[in-house]
Amino acid sequence: MSEDDSGAEVVSLAQKRVEAARREAAAAAARDRAARSQSAKPGELPKPWLTYTLMAANVLVWLVMVGVGVDGFDPKPTQLIEWGGNLGIFTASGEWWRLLTATFLHAGITHLAFNVYGMWAVGRITEQIFRPAAYALIYFGSGLIASLTSLLWSPMVVSVGASGALLGILGAFFGFTIRRRDVLPEPFVKSVRRNALILIVLNVGISVMVPNVDVAAHLGGLGTGLGLGYLIARMAERPAATREQGLAWRRKALLANAGIVVALLGLGILAVPAQIGAVGQAMRLDEEAGDALDAAGDDEDARLEALEDVALPAMLELEAELEGVEGDMAASLLRYASLLRESYEREIAGLRDQNPVDLLEARRLREEASRVVIDPG
Repeated sequence: MSEDDSGAEVVSLAQKRVEAARREAAAAAARDRAARSQSAKPGELPKPWLTYTLMAANVLVWLVMVGVGVDGFDPKPTQLIEWGGNLGIFTASGEWWRLLTATFLHAGITHLAFNVYGMWAVGRITEQIFRPAAYALIYFGSGLIASLTSLLWSPMVVSVGASGALLGILGAFFGFTIRRRDVLPEPFVKSVRRNALILIVLNVGISVMVPNVDVAAHLGGLGTGLGLGYLIARMAERPAATREQGLAWRRKALLANAGIVVALLGLGILAVPAQIGAVGQAMRLDEEAGDALDAAGDDEDARLEALEDVALPAMLELEAELEGVEGDMAASLLRYASLLRESYEREIAGLRDQNPVDLLEARRLREEASRVVIDPG
């Protein structure tokens, strides 16, 4: 083979490689177009299925509650607590799942209707902007932090409703438009903002009319959604050469923001004063002891068994829980638990020995314990 023939062969091989690379790139582009065409028709946005699912879930929970006898218009706070309402003193004493379950409960059909309407008006559009995975992070992240904000602000009030999550969705839309205001058509933005204003007015009205819904949860959800919407939009802007690379950037943005939500929840939980949880634990143990004694009635043998097996161990556990907890409320509860523990010990001795002096002293100690709760000062 001559030198000219060798050079021609090298050039020919290089051209073949270039043509093969072009064919591979064209095939990849065709696959991307096919994938996009399968997910949605040209000019059509993906269906907001997650929003519809969340709307249905909230309505379904309300229907089930009504079906088992809960008042559909004005449920009692005790019923909301039984179903998972966010009562700070219970949530902070170990029942952290209430931060989530409370977001699916509502204080009546009017409260439910406002929130479901809000999801329909703003949730669908927000889901189409962020896609389901990011939308789920915004919804649940905002709802959880809203519940935690409510706990910190009003630990003795039962908080329920999807309002915090809903306002998180609303905040996320505003966060996106702040970052990418040049992407969306102005008439579209104005329309959504008008619906958002209606929602804000409605939620303010709910806050005034419904005692179980608090402004702190609304502000917590709105602020969380605003921050997440802005950050997700910003992190997902990184240029990508292929669809796969773009999806990879989106996943990284979601993971980073999920980490932010987890960190905020962790810091919020650490910020909850220990005495809030101590109050909830005190209420549970005191109720446990009281129920056991009430069930025993006037039967001395049954009462002695209830005192030894339930009431006295409950007060000993409560004293141990309250040791080292700071705050006036915790100190009062510790004094209350100590007096009841002494009362139970004296009553046990009186019942065993049939000693009226011990029984009278036990009654006096119980009365003193009651005064501590009524007037801690």
